[in-house]
Amino acid sequence: MKTIVIALAFSLFAGCALDFDPASTPDAILDDVTPSPGTSPSPSPAVSPPARPTPSTSPAYPYPPRNFNPSTLAVPTASLRLDAGDRCVFDTRAVTFSGTCGTTVRIAPIVQGDRVIVPLAAMLVPSSAALRISGDRAVIFAVFGDANVSGVIDAGAHGSADGPGVRCDASAVGRDGADGDDKDEIGGGGGGGASQGARGGAGSGAEGTTGSGGQPGMGAMALDVPLFGGCSGGNGGGRKSGGAEGGAGGGGGGAIQISSAKTLLVLGTLHAGGGGGAGASRAGGGGGGGSGGVIVLEASTLDIRGTLATNGGAGGGGGGKDDEGTAGADGIASMVAASGGAGGRTAGRGGAGAVLMLKGAPGLAGTPDGHDGAGGGGGGGDIGRVYLRGTSMCMASATAEISPPSHDCN
Repeated sequence: MKTIVIALAFSLFAGCALDFDPASTPDAILDDVTPSPGTSPSPSPAVSPPARPTPSTSPAYPYPPRNFNPSTLAVPTASLRLDAGDRCVFDTRAVTFSGTCGTTVRIAPIVQGDRVIVPLAAMLVPSSAALRISGDRAVIFAVFGDANVSGVIDAGAHGSADGPGVRCDASAVGRDGADGDDKDEIGGGGGGGASQGARGGAGSGAEGTTGSGGQPGMGAMALDVPLFGGCSGGNGGGRKSGGAEGGAGGGGGGAIQISSAKTLLVLGTLHAGGGGGAGASRAGGGGGGGSGGVIVLEASTLDIRGTLATNGGAGGGGGGKDDEGTAGADGIASMVAASGGAGGRTAGRGGAGAVLMLKGAPGLAGTPDGHDGAGGGGGGGDIGRVYLRGTSMCMASATAEISPPSHDCN
């Protein structure tokens, strides 16, 4: 009898082990950029559209993550482990890593429409390392083990360049400022801030006439499902003649998701801020700030002790009679609003970007300069979104900085 019980126990243990054995996945599958049709252990009869995959658990994931189905992924053996001091870039358009990236051998990203899924056995960004995400697709790090972000992950916009995964409805893009008129000495209006940002400042004219500032966008902001980033700010108005150019609007912040099957610890910084609007040339309007993107973090145990931010970009300064405005600051990983760009002489200053619970500030109007006009400043961009989820435990320490505040994990 004792021999039978031992044999039965061994048989049950061996049967369970087969479900979890990574060795059952051939190396050739892991090395491909797209998965082989044979990698799905149990494909569901009805395949959901890529934008909204049906949540599903797998033996490695104890919860159904957002935006992807882990049961369709081969269990990865490769990990992303940056070394101290690394400066790594992951381009979601080219689907490549570049720079100094520690260990990225055999990582096999998978393109699914507007997003890239990066299956990983584990993920480590140490305190002195930085990972920047670029390209036009959103990114999902599907970590089948533990993830530790003690350094910096940057998915934000930089100036007019969008972050990854920006997909905007036209209504959410900041409106362009009105062009001024060189004949009537009218400066261009500042561009509106993206999403539900702020209005651009009006350009001024010598006879009390103005070039209207751009209205803010009015559409939906960054989303967690489907995973979309922020929106770009409106361009500043130029002049119909005379060569004045308005500043370009700031880019929208990107979209990044990290889903860990075990523990996700954030001691460092993740940010996906909007870009700052550009300053204008002579008498043009400053560009509006871009809106912040989205950060989605989920795990069995989620522990946040660092900084998460999707702040709005600031508006650019308007151009003066003979000088240019300066660019607004990008929305960075801070609990302080991005500063608006300075206007040229008598031109309007750009509005600050949104932060925490504060909306973006409107751009200031230009004032006449003798017989010439001046441009208005661009409006500040709106804030993005932060989504947190810990299915077994979710902790945000008293020292954690989260902008905007998330009520998903307290």
